[in-house]
Amino acid sequence: MQDVMIFFAKTIASFSKDSSYFHEPLEVIASENGRFSYIDDRKNYSKKLVTEIITKVSSDEFIKNIVISNRPSNLRQIVQLFPKDYQNLNWNEIQNKVNSSIHTKQTLLVQNVRKNFVKILKGKDHKVRDNVLSSLLGFTFLSKSDNFPDFMFSVSAENNKLQNGSLFELKDSKGSTISSFNSTIPTQWKSLEEITKLNGSDMVAKLAKAIDFPYSHQHDYNTFKRKCFYFVRTNARSDNLRLSVVEGSFFETLPKERLIGETIKAIARDHFGVALTPELEQTFEKINDQSLIAKSRSDLRSNINGIEKRASVSPRFRIMSEVTSDGNPHLYPQIPAKTFNLIVQVSQTREKGELYIKQKESLVSMMTDCLSYVVDAPVIYDKNNNSLKTGSIRVVIKEIPHNRNGLHLVFQYDFGEKN
Repeated sequence: MQDVMIFFAKTIASFSKDSSYFHEPLEVIASENGRFSYIDDRKNYSKKLVTEIITKVSSDEFIKNIVISNRPSNLRQIVQLFPKDYQNLNWNEIQNKVNSSIHTKQTLLVQNVRKNFVKILKGKDHKVRDNVLSSLLGFTFLSKSDNFPDFMFSVSAENNKLQNGSLFELKDSKGSTISSFNSTIPTQWKSLEEITKLNGSDMVAKLAKAIDFPYSHQHDYNTFKRKCFYFVRTNARSDNLRLSVVEGSFFETLPKERLIGETIKAIARDHFGVALTPELEQTFEKINDQSLIAKSRSDLRSNINGIEKRASVSPRFRIMSEVTSDGNPHLYPQIPAKTFNLIVQVSQTREKGELYIKQKESLVSMMTDCLSYVVDAPVIYDKNNNSLKTGSIRVVIKEIPHNRNGLHLVFQYDFGEKN
């Protein structure tokens, strides 16, 4: 979660220079302060992703594995990256020619493709650039897809172990409640495999794999569990504004499958009443796969008065979830107005034993390092006053005893006071 802590520190640095920054659209704040391998609204925020792709193009392996080896959705767009003697060939012929070339010729080809690709990526003709990227990825690059998540941080690795790559979902509200979650349930962890299943599309994975290269070629990239964070703003247009980056654990007090299963059982009780037996309850609680529930059902039939009737519509059930007051961190007294907070779980219980102390020390140490890295200056941890201080920036450390899910640590920047 170092990626999210650096984002938090960068955003604080922006707040400290411009007190009106917290009124900016959440998409603007997010895109300006993080490194991402996926952004859902590429129609308005594609520049960041293009910059990331340009840095990857310098790698021979990227050109070989992402550009040359993958069949494009539109060959005419991709073939312009190749030398002239390739441009009248079909994809199979291009592959055969590449594979039959000696090493020296393959190296020259990679250099040629890279030079042309960089020229297009850095060029002023954005239509050509977007067409090439769309053909390479297999979907319209310059678009807003309405997929989950809104943003996904880039992955890193240490000793071949994947790290970071956190998911970032935005929730903006004019009132004190958190905006509803449409078609998703907030959780603490999700993998790319789950995201593909949830969206019914591999769009997120395709873009992320390109930008996360070479880490995306590790065997566990698709199943790697990523932390989910939610960028939440409430009372957006008033003096009671609160802004937080909230770990999914604050919302997920029941595992998603159990939550769905219990919901289905509650619906069954409303229908069956006392006739709902324990055996039937066990059956209903197995209906807990969100992707199967959301799947469109076609060609449904029913026998009505002895006549088989076929449906002319295909029902599709989308799960919408709303946060209760106990799950809304902005309703806890530890989160006053005009504060920017990072909220992460420090213990699953309220006991402050050895594991709690170790986890808290680790989180504070990580935040100290990230803040120091961003401001390029020493950060002092005042243990007695539970705060971090550097220059005019002061971050207070608090705890929220969650009413339903252990202890959560809060790093809090007050943008309403003179720090």
